[in-house]
Formats: sequence, structure tokens, C-alpha cells
Amino acid sequence: MKKPLITLLLIFTITAANAQSFVSQVRHELGTKPEVNINIGTWFVKLLMKIADEDDPEAKALMDGLKRIKVTVFDLEKTHKNNRLNSIIDKKIEQLFAKGYEQLVSIRDGDERVYIVAKVKGELLQDAMIIAYEKGDELAIINLKGDVNLKQLAIISDEYDVDVEDALDI
Repeated sequence: MKKPLITLLLIFTITAANAQSFVSQVRHELGTKPEVNINIGTWFVKLLMKIADEDDPEAKALMDGLKRIKVTVFDLEKTHKNNRLNSIIDKKIEQLFAKGYEQLVSIRDGDERVYIVAKVKGELLQDAMIIAYEKGDELAIINLKGDVNLKQLAIISDEYDVDVEDALDI
């Protein structure tokens, strides 16, 4: 009994050690820490919803299902080690597709790339990830854990003159 348990524990430890998060992979590749690292957990999201409830009921409805927001920004002007970022980003997007995520937005314009991927369940986006990258300038990674209501996103986007309905086909 000890031998299978030890083997299983060893495999788990090796797997956990090799399973780096996307941000960790990028940090390792660049050899630098992010310039911005914001991690908003459930209690802070709820606090934001209370504030939004008073001032902006549409924003509250949009954020109602969110559990965590994580924003990480790397300043690429400070490093010249960003040659492999395109392939790292492509690999991450492919991994998300394999987990059932859908590509909502893909923009490639010169050295600029923007991806928005999420699991789509009816009118809800679940666990969205936004990656915005410009070679030699900046890489922003935004993770939204939880649910985002697409209709509410469209309503708020209209207020800022952003046409999300066409982009997301809602």
C-alpha cells in the first residue's frame, strides 16, 4: 500500500511542479516581474458590486456573477526577451480551446494582438481571458473567473460606443 501511495504522491508532485500558470510562463520567459499585478477576490468584487449598485445598476448586473478578477501587465520596453511570446500566447490559446473555451475576439494588426476567449453558456461568459499584446511595448493578461452576462456587457458597451453585440453575435 505504501509503494503505490508514494508513487502517486511523487507523480502528483512532479506534475504540480511542471504545471506553471500562464503568467508564470511569461514571467519566466521575460525574466522580469509584471509592472501591474491586481488580484481582486470574491469579497472585493462584492464590495465593488455594492458601490456599483448605488451608481450604476447595469455594472452591478454585469459583475454579479464574477468571483475573481486578475489583471497582470508586463512592460516589454524593459526587456528584449520577448521573441517567444507569440508562440507562448498561441500555445495558451490552444490549451484553452482544448478545455472548451471559445474564441470571441481575435485581432492581429501588425505587432498588436488581442484575444478574448471564454466558455459560453447561453447568455453567459464563464471564466473569460483577455490577452492584449504589442511586441516591444506591453502584454496585458486579464482573467475573469465566474459569469459575465453578455446582454449586460452589450448594454454597458453601448454607453461607451463599443459594438459588442456584433463582435459576440448576440
